[in-house]
Amino acid sequence: MFEQYITSFIDGRVRVRHPALRLEKNSLPLRELLGMLPGVRQIAINSRTGSLLLEYDPYQLSRDDLLSLGSQWDAFSAAETPRHHPKKGVLGLTRAQAIRYTNRGMLLSLAASMGFAAMGRERGHVIAGGIFLLLNAFHLHTFKRCL
Repeated sequence: MFEQYITSFIDGRVRVRHPALRLEKNSLPLRELLGMLPGVRQIAINSRTGSLLLEYDPYQLSRDDLLSLGSQWDAFSAAETPRHHPKKGVLGLTRAQAIRYTNRGMLLSLAASMGFAAMGRERGHVIAGGIFLLLNAFHLHTFKRCL
């Protein structure tokens, strides 16, 4: 079961991603447990991403030794895994849902605007174009850090 959380495992370096690592209170006991193992060079726990990077001497600590610790990890993590509930916004949508609906709305309003323009319907073209611009403004506001 522990093996499913290993994202990278080469001799001397292993990365584990698990929701239990997102809790700050889990970092210190885990760091102490791993620090007692022979050959451990560096332990980096990132609670923001829920990941653990362990660098070790593969001649002092084998892959099998690390995997055998996995049974202890399963018992520890079962009780300490945080339950993730996505935040809902004003309209009761998660951020991902809002982005999805905005993107679809932009696509539909753009298609409608182009369709009205092709048919010579100026009023429909202007209204659909205005809806597209509003949705585009929301989209740009959502991704302003990436710009």
